[in-house]
Amino acid sequence: MVRLRIGYGKVDITPSYPVELSGFAARRGKTGTVHDRLHCKSLYISEVLLISCDLLALSRDFSSALRAEAALKLGLKTEQVAIFTTHTHYAPATTFLRMAGEVDEDYLKFLREKVMEVVEISEDQYDANLYFHSSRAPGLAVNRARGGSADDSLMAAHFKPSGKKRVSLVNFACHPVILGPYTKTISADYPAYIYRYYEEKEEEAIFLNGAAGDLNPFTAEGHVHHGTFQDAEKMGRALGEISFPDGELMHPQISFGNVIIRLETEKPAIDEAELRRIIQVKKERGDAIDLKTGIPESIEAEALQDWLESAIKSKPGSVEAEAQAFGLSEALALVNFSGELFSSIGKGVRSRSPFVNTMVVGYANGVVGYIPDTRAYELSTYEAAEAYKYYDTFPFKRNVGEEVAKAMIGALETVSAKAKRSSVSRKDYAIFKAP
Repeated sequence: MVRLRIGYGKVDITPSYPVELSGFAARRGKTGTVHDRLHCKSLYISEVLLISCDLLALSRDFSSALRAEAALKLGLKTEQVAIFTTHTHYAPATTFLRMAGEVDEDYLKFLREKVMEVVEISEDQYDANLYFHSSRAPGLAVNRARGGSADDSLMAAHFKPSGKKRVSLVNFACHPVILGPYTKTISADYPAYIYRYYEEKEEEAIFLNGAAGDLNPFTAEGHVHHGTFQDAEKMGRALGEISFPDGELMHPQISFGNVIIRLETEKPAIDEAELRRIIQVKKERGDAIDLKTGIPESIEAEALQDWLESAIKSKPGSVEAEAQAFGLSEALALVNFSGELFSSIGKGVRSRSPFVNTMVVGYANGVVGYIPDTRAYELSTYEAAEAYKYYDTFPFKRNVGEEVAKAMIGALETVSAKAKRSSVSRKDYAIFKAP
């Protein structure tokens, strides 16, 4: 049996002073209150490095700089390094999101130092076997965009060394927003309790959020949130317990590849007079909640006015994004994208992947905004019709989901071709097949 060389690192990235949190336009002011610590974790796997941070999002530029520095330190290429965020909405603002927290440059400097520290820790490497487990976690996530079905697939890749802690990648798709938009307490949300479950077993876990663009936790009604820390614990511990079994022993084969694409935007028709009328109406409604977005109308008015002043002077263009794939065995791969993917896109990529099992990961290597499917544009959901204003861009063209899926499949096919494949069919590996 061929074994992998792995190295695991973990550092605390909780701010030591009051900061503005990111993720909700409804929240105002700084906080220094901490419910659970935020961490940055790294996992070196033979030829690739994964870095995961308990943060909302990172910009493409900042992520690229971190990846390049980490790659140089370990003698890798940038495409061999991935940096993810768990997308918790209760962490310091680390990238621009209109009206949703001011970025603290001092915290970014601190974060960069901590990322390099965790990379250095991962240089301590040892042999491990790879196991894969897949299951379902029904009822924990709901489709907030149209009330349809959620993706309840739960996957875990377990790296099991001799005489050291097992380290696991846990992949599930759901927004970490259980605590609602007004909570001013630093927290990793439900992923914190996944970690805690594994730690109680004297093991370590890294959470990789999936295609969660239209998925909220079970405590939400659309974009309105009613959850508590007890709910976060319930969800996190359930995911920990379901993902925990070793599963099947895999035959490791490491390969990597990526596809860079440019996502075209288009400028919406702007009726300035009508928009200013809407802004005034929203101001008058004050603290009334817009049920489509979950945001108070007065705050929406402020954000819309700020976006309008920028939009009338701007032109559409394109945004760079990246699809990145890591092959871990002839039957297992990760594919990552730098956006908030709709769950239908994640399901589609899994079904078309050349690998029997594919862990789809969002919020990777910077986040460029939501990637809705065509149905979301037809229904004018928040993610398709409003969210781009907070990301300070114009909406992507309606075929963006198809273009992104094509790039992700392309990255997987590149990785599949690179791998030294054994002569087994997908049918032969049915025992490994994820739901």
